[in-house]
This record gives sequence, C-alpha cells and structure tokens, in this order.
Amino acid sequence: MVMRRSARLVAWPACLLLAGVALAKGTRPLDVTDLGAPVFQVYGPEDGLSDEIWSTVGIDREGFVWAGSASGLARFDGYRFTPYELPGARSLVREMETAPDGSLWAIFEREGLARYEEATRSWSLSGHRRFAHRFAADVAASGERTLYVSQEYTAMRYGPKGWEPLEEHGEPLPGHTMGLAHTDTLFGEPRLWSARHDGSLWFRRRDQPQATWQRFKVAALTHAQYTDLVRTFDQGREELWLLTYGGGVLRISAEGERHYSVEAGELPSSAVYSGEATYDETGRRRLWLATRGGLVLIDERGTRVFNRSHGLPSDAVRGLRVQRDPGGEDLLWVATEAGLARLRIRESAWQTVSLLGSSENGIFGVLVEPDGQGGERLWLGSAREGLHLITQEGRRHFDAKALELEQLAVRGIWRVSDGHGGYTRLMGVGGGELFRIDEALRFTRLETPWPKSRAEAVTAAVSRRGDAGTEWWIGLLQGGAWRLREGRWTRMLAAEPGSQWATLGLAIEPTGDEDAVWLASGGGLMRWRGERMESIGDLLPPLRNMPFRHVAVIDTPRGRQVWASSLREGVHRLALDPEQPPRLLDASGVPEPPDPTVYSVTADSRGRVYVCTNNGVQQLTPLPAGGYAERVFHRRDGLVHDECNSNGQQVDAHDRFWVGTLGGLSVYDPSAQFDAAAGVAGPLRLTQAMAEGASLAAPASGALSVPAGNRALRIEFALLGGQRESETQYRSRLQPYETDFVPWSTEHGRSFGKLPPGDYTLEIQARNFAGVEAEPLRLSLEVAPLWWQRGSIQLVGFLLGALLLSGLVLAYHRDLLRRQRQLERAVDSRTQALSEANAQLVELSYLDPLTALPNRRRLMDTLDRALDRARRKHSPLGLILIDVDQFKRHNDRHGHLAGDGALRAVAKVLGTVKRERDLVARYGGEEFVCLMEDAPLVAVAQVAERMRARVEALPPRELGNDQEGITLSAGILSRVPSAEDTPESLLRDADTALYVAKKMGRNQVVEHGG
Repeated sequence: MVMRRSARLVAWPACLLLAGVALAKGTRPLDVTDLGAPVFQVYGPEDGLSDEIWSTVGIDREGFVWAGSASGLARFDGYRFTPYELPGARSLVREMETAPDGSLWAIFEREGLARYEEATRSWSLSGHRRFAHRFAADVAASGERTLYVSQEYTAMRYGPKGWEPLEEHGEPLPGHTMGLAHTDTLFGEPRLWSARHDGSLWFRRRDQPQATWQRFKVAALTHAQYTDLVRTFDQGREELWLLTYGGGVLRISAEGERHYSVEAGELPSSAVYSGEATYDETGRRRLWLATRGGLVLIDERGTRVFNRSHGLPSDAVRGLRVQRDPGGEDLLWVATEAGLARLRIRESAWQTVSLLGSSENGIFGVLVEPDGQGGERLWLGSAREGLHLITQEGRRHFDAKALELEQLAVRGIWRVSDGHGGYTRLMGVGGGELFRIDEALRFTRLETPWPKSRAEAVTAAVSRRGDAGTEWWIGLLQGGAWRLREGRWTRMLAAEPGSQWATLGLAIEPTGDEDAVWLASGGGLMRWRGERMESIGDLLPPLRNMPFRHVAVIDTPRGRQVWASSLREGVHRLALDPEQPPRLLDASGVPEPPDPTVYSVTADSRGRVYVCTNNGVQQLTPLPAGGYAERVFHRRDGLVHDECNSNGQQVDAHDRFWVGTLGGLSVYDPSAQFDAAAGVAGPLRLTQAMAEGASLAAPASGALSVPAGNRALRIEFALLGGQRESETQYRSRLQPYETDFVPWSTEHGRSFGKLPPGDYTLEIQARNFAGVEAEPLRLSLEVAPLWWQRGSIQLVGFLLGALLLSGLVLAYHRDLLRRQRQLERAVDSRTQALSEANAQLVELSYLDPLTALPNRRRLMDTLDRALDRARRKHSPLGLILIDVDQFKRHNDRHGHLAGDGALRAVAKVLGTVKRERDLVARYGGEEFVCLMEDAPLVAVAQVAERMRARVEALPPRELGNDQEGITLSAGILSRVPSAEDTPESLLRDADTALYVAKKMGRNQVVEHGG
C-alpha cells in the first residue's frame, strides 16, 4: 500500500551524501557476474566482410583468423577482413579445422576439402571432392591431436600420409556420418563415437583394433538429426555432448543423461549447429552453442542466451571457434548470418549488467547503495519497465500497480539525508510525482505543490545543510526548482511567477556551516548561496542564457571546480574560490568530449572524470604536469550502447562507474582494465605487400622479391594481439636506406618510392596497447635491377666513362637519394591527406547539409540495394514516409531560421528512435524516409509510432520558439518485394498512405492498404 504524507526534515546528519553518490566504504561490492553479458566486438561489411551468411572460423599456424561464408573465405589481420579468392570454389564453407601437423583445412559444400599452405600463404583444393559434413578434432591426454572428417557413408582420418579412410570392422553403419568423437574414461573404457544421419548413435572400443560398432540407445533423442559431437571435461569428469537440429542438446556423463530443450525453457531454438568448450581456473566447463536463436552458454549456473540485444550481429549463430591469445586467455569467435563477433571469455573491465529499457528509451535511474548487511544493492529505473532492485540474493520488480499509478515512468532515483542521521531514497516519476522509499522498501507518495501533468517529471534531488537544518531540493522538467524546509515547500527557480523552467541537474557545494546549491537549468547555470539565487550567466557573459543539463562539484588536483554539461556545447569548467566569484576556465589540457551533448560528469576517488555523452563515454585521467589523458569508450569496448541517459550514471564506493544508456546498464571497473593477456604482445606478422598497386607474394618467411622498375612499394604488417588492435603502435626502418626508426604511430604499413636495385632489410617493431613490445620482424627485400642496372653492363659503362663522369655521378646519386627520401616522406603525408579528403568528399555528397542526415541520393542508392537483397532473402522491407505537419505555417509564424532548427530537431529524434541498422534520410523539404530491412509490419509500425510520439513531445524551445510544438504524419508499408517492385513504387505506396494520414487529421501513422 502506498502512503501519502508530507515530509518534515529537522536534524543534519554527520555525513553528507553529495549528488546522490552512495557512501559505502567497507561494503562488499555487488557481484554482477551472473547478470552480465559478454562484450562482443562485431565485424561486418565496414570491416571487409561481404553481406552474406558467415558460417565458420579457423586459425592458421601464424595466428591469422580465417572466416568462411556462403561463397568463400576471408582473412583477419587484426584490423579488417580481406577476401580470398580460391579459383574453382564458390560454395558454402561448412567448417574449418587445424590438422595435427598445423595445417588449416576447410570444407566447401560442393568442392570438398581445401588446404591452406603457410609457406606460400595460399589455398588449394585437395582433390577430395566427396561431400563432407564436418571435422572432428580430438586432443588426447598425451597432447596427441587427431583429426577426422565425416563424409556421406564413411569417415577419414588425417595421418602422416594425409587423409586415409577410417578402418571399419563388421557391418557398415547406417546412413551418413554426421559426427565423430573420442572419449577416454566415460563408461570405463576408451571409445570412438559416431553419430549417424538416421538419428542413431554408435560406439566402439579404441583399444581393441578389431572391435565392432555397437549401438548406444538414447531415449531423449529418438527422432533428432545430429549436427555434432563434443567431448568436454567438468573438473576432470568426462562428458559427451550430442548436438542436434530439431531435438536440442543431450549430455552424457557418469551421472547419466541430461536433456536441454526449448520446451524446458533452456534453449532459444532447437536448431543447434555446433559447440565449443572453454574452462575456468578451477577446471569448470563452459559449453558454448551456436543456435538459430542466439549464442548459448551452459555452465554450473544453468543456461544463458545472448543474441542481437546483447550486441551480436544476428540471432542466427552458425559456427564457433576458440582462439588462445598470446597471453593464454581464450577468445571466442562467433560466426552469424550477418557478420562475425569476437569476445574475451575472461571478464573484462566492462560488463553489461542489464538490458532494462532497451526496447524503449533505456535506463533513467541508477543508484548503488549499502544494503544494511555489509553488501550493496542496485536500483534501476526505466521509462516503461518500472523500477528494479538487484541484490546478491536476486531481483525485485516494482510496477505501476504497486504504486497505484497508471504508468511507472522512472526519471531518477537519489539517496538523500533523512534529517535524522541516516539516509532515504527519493524516486521521481513521469507526471511530476515524488516518492520516498524507506528501509523496509515501502513507497510513500509525497504531497507536493507543483502542478502535475504528463509532460512534468522530477529530474533531480539533493539534500542541503541549511541554517534551519536539512533541506531537500527538487528539480522539475517544467516547473523549475523547489525546496522542502521544515515541512514547507518553496519555489526557488523561476524567471517570473508562473514561468516554466527545466531544472535537469542539482549539485551541492560545501561552504562552511551551510552549503550552496548549483542548478543546471534551461535558462542557464544558477547558484543558491546565502539565501540568494545568483545567475552565473550574469557573472560570466559567455554562459548567459546557455541551457545546461547537468552540474557537478569536483575536487581536482587544481582545486575545487564546477563541471557544467550544456545541452549542445560540451562541458564548461568553473574554478571555485570562497573569497572570489566563480571563474570560467579555458579548455586547454582537457580534451573535448566525443559529442557536444553531455548528460553527466562524474568523478571517482582517484580524480578520474567520466563524461557521458550522446556518442560514448570519455574517461579523463589527471596528468602530473596538469591536464588530462583521454580514453573514449564505445560499444566495441563493451559499452552496451553509445548514447547515455539522464540520471543514469554513478561512481560507487569501489570506484566502479555505472552507466545507464539507451540500450541498458553497463559497469566499468578501472582496476580490471589491464588483464594478464596485456603482458604478452603476440606475434608480429607481414600482412600484405604491393608494388605499383599489384599484390606481391608475401611469404611467412624468407625474402620478398620486388620486380624491376617499380616506382611505389607498400608493405603492411600487424601485431596479432587479440584485443584493442587499434591502439597498437609501430615503428620501422629500411636498412641501409634509413639509419633511424620512424616515430612510433598506429600506422601499420610503410610506403616507399622507387628503390634502387639491391638487398634491403625492413626492421619492424610493435608494442601493444599496454606498451609491451613484440619480437621484432625483419623482412628481407630483393629489388631486382633493370637490364641496364645489371652489374656487367654497369661495369662496362663505368670503365668507359669513369674518368669524366665519376665525380658527377656520385654527386648526382647522393643528391637523388636525399631528394628521394624527402619525396617519399611527402608522398606518405600527401597520400594520407588525399585519402582522408576524398573520403570526406564522398561522405559529404551523401549528406544533407542542414540535418546531417543521409540525403535523397544516399536513400535511393541504399533502397535499390535493399530491394535486391530483400528479394534474394525473401525478407520483408519496410518504409516510413514522414511529413512534418503544417510546416509552412510554422515557418511563416516563427521564421525560416526557426524552421531550420525544427527540421534539425526532428532529424535528431528520428535518428535516435530508429533501429541501429535502419537508414533515416531527408527526402526533401520537410519530408523524411526511414528504410528498414528485415522489418515485419509490426516492427515498422512500432518505430513509426515512436517517431510520431517523440516529435510530438519535443519542447518548443528545441523547435526555435517558445510556445508551439509540431507533429508529424507517416505512411508506412512492409512487404516482401515482388519482381515488379521498384524504389519508386515503394515510395509511391508509402506516399499514398501518408496522404491518407494527412486527410484523416494529421499526427498519425497509416499503413498502406490498411
């Protein structure tokens, strides 16, 4: 039952909680391991992969990762994938595996087996063209590796002479071979297992050469089609896993059989392709499964499923491969139907804690606080999914019904002084209601004087020491700021009686016996001190009338400062001095945030500052000489979403940084940012060599031969470290051409002009992100001479002209070499600048200059490709055609500058509401188009309705005026395109639906044909 009451605060506690950060020194940190999801680093078309199914991954002897697709192969060099054309092979690559001699093999569906030759770095078909289902690799206790390949009616084993038929005794087994596996101790004897196409499972003893096959009865899988057999060990206990397409997964162990199924709620799909096992420090097994419903993990905690909502490119996972990185840590490669992903099995600095709100607007309230039992608890709020409490014992959910509300849209949760030496929690919700949560987890709706409406919300709360005791200060989305003192509410911030100011942030500045309050508002930055409200904009004209979103008081090595986050102009810092007015600091030594829209600034006990923006999290670390070192975190680093949310960030008592975003909650532990793998750099490899733009054979070892007469040579290399490759640095020198190394940089290649004939040595050094240097790479270059550069010809010429030309030739040659070095350096610099300029020009030609959205040209190009893909895949293609209602009237009333601002605001909303892979483009004037691939009608309608609602909710200030909002109408469609469909016909049908929406009164979404 929710109680109504008025709050009265009296005494001031001994300790003050600043800005809602929990003071929890000495508490056990909340363990979120069981809640977290792996951090996936995703690779797609922008990384060199084709837009098709990716089915398998393999590792060659040099440490390069290879991926197989529906039509071929690609190699990963730590930076991007490079396609490899194998003549005569254009079918699905079913699987890849490493043989006992270290060679890498691949199964092509039509062409059979192919082998990779490391010496020449080339693939070739082996001649074994019979259809093969998959490989089976086994490692014995002695370390001996065995490789099988299962074929239609037989199997082969890889031996010293290559592939040899597997010896059979007795009657042949029924059907095709689907999988093979060894066990050593299961059932007390060494066995070879064979799974058959007809659903039967067979075994024979491996220690008896003449042993015949015996059938093993599996009750739980009577009609399933096997896809793989996997042997694992769980703390030394041997297990055999049977993977099927249609029947789930069965584990056979000494304890018996254990069936995992969709029906039991343990698997997302009964279609299981393959499995890979990894192990923790205690020998506990983790089995990873590739299924059509996502990546599945089975361990001692049960089963967990990871899919697109966790960052995978697709829910349909086709293949897995474990790679051991240079530091001995396991990496898991995941092949999906929309690209590849890589994850580190070991826990990283970033963890995904919750996907709460990911289907709507994410997390809007985060509070980590002591649980009263020596540990911590976590409060999470969202706009649509209510309030959640996470403790070490489990999770609780509080919905609107429990609080007697129509809808529980949480806008923030804060820990404040209760006025009696303790603390309490305040929760602000949409509509303007304020709740108090006591230690018994009872919710009390507080009586508050401000008007309640759907557009109102409580956005900030702090407690202040005042001359009359403890005060609560509350910020509102529309109603300014209010103070509760001695049971009486007073309005503290308003331009004039009745005006509406958004107060989005509050912060406490300790000042002697009583505290000052800083307010970040839509009308500027304000400070309440000594019973007087000061406008900082009046003291500091550059900040006058600038809207602010958040404010924080931070003690830095340079003294106490205020960091104020503006809506669109980054962070402004003010120096605080008790005897002087605030002073605006310049930005020298402080890197700009990755996006000018900043939601919060939060500092930890070590002086690190976290700036949460619309495009990632910036971490600023103080430098001894002043200023800050910068690191920016994005999704590829483990952040669940790049866009932060208001009231969603906190640094806890253990300096962990909690980040509420549009896609859920992540936590960053800076103490775990360098793991053991960082101490080993990994191998440094040559990746590519080109002369005059043509590829040269780049051997794994030996000399690189450069043909005569080449004017441009490009050599690329990479450190195969397995993580954070973009932070790897390189330097090199070409001897005897260069005596000194070029400076360290992240450039992983060198370009040379026309090198004189002769022998050279390119020495390359590399160091990983942690500064650990790798074993240097020394590459021999043999530049062939032209005919007239051969020794015999040059000797004759020298003898004939030595007396007259020796001095001139020598001087000319030296001068030529000097100028050539200068030219090469200039060419490197100019080439890089030209490439960047060309890339910018191409990008600009596809952008609308007003809204920074893709323009109509980009839309039509993309729509044409999407139409072809949708026909091939037989997948639905969605379109949303959007028109801003009565835009001409808006322009006439408020002017064209306001109209331009309104279009930019609408464009920003559309860009944030769409799905990640969707394209929003400006079609012309006040019209926009959203292109949605693989989108059924319900998904298109949901996105269109969110766009309509979000635009309708835009405050007039963001639209360039003070009193009038705008709406939009949309026509939508979704269908699998027919042969007659064209981009123009789809747009025409969407326009027809848009016309109906306009005719029905505007501000609505209408389906074509609906």
